[in-house]
Amino acid sequence: MKILVCPVCNSTDIEYDAGGYTGKYYCKRCGYVGSYVLEMTEGEYEEMIKGEEELKRRKVD
Repeated sequence: MKILVCPVCNSTDIEYDAGGYTGKYYCKRCGYVGSYVLEMTEGEYEEMIKGEEELKRRKVD
């Protein structure tokens, strides 16, 4: 199953903007509105989040 991911904050709390009439998406977390969102599987999403967490740990160390 594919999930939609915000390209700004990586949230999956995405819905169609204006009921889908505009062809744009709205992120409830950061307020992003646009026609570009990431579409990925749950496994791909988990891998992306783990990779970002690893990068954050490397920057702190």
